[in-house]
Amino acid sequence: MKRILLCRHAKAENARPGVDDRERVLEDRGVQDAVRVAALLAEEPVERVYASSAPRAAETARLLFPGREVEYVDALYPGSGEGYLRFIRGLPDEYGYVALVGHNPAMEECVRFLVGREVVLKTSWCALVVCEVEGWRECDGKRKGRLAWVAMPEGLRGSSDGG
Repeated sequence: MKRILLCRHAKAENARPGVDDRERVLEDRGVQDAVRVAALLAEEPVERVYASSAPRAAETARLLFPGREVEYVDALYPGSGEGYLRFIRGLPDEYGYVALVGHNPAMEECVRFLVGREVVLKTSWCALVVCEVEGWRECDGKRKGRLAWVAMPEGLRGSSDGG
């Protein structure tokens, strides 16, 4: 069994003229929301954290998983659902539970590929997907994973598919 926690970055500043989209940083509300979600995730036995190297995703990862090493991945910005799925399929099998912090619409597309239905991920929201597979390579979108829950600043929400 493999578990992946797919997290959308926290609320970032709006796009501004002269500021590259990739360089946008978190708003105060985004920091506060990420800290609230981090409290919900504190006991999760995540073995490895990967994040887009864009500042808003990198900072979100540090807030969600304080004290844990984060590997920053350029290919996750802005990314695509298919690209995120390719990244997941290439993960080392030694890890059974990983977290990925990235961007929409890629994050929602990836969750849809994995669970076979639409799942909304607002800023700071994290979806735990459980895949009944032996290796990450088997997470191909054909064998559907199960949405276990969604964490948001307001708390945890169970899945409507029995998760």
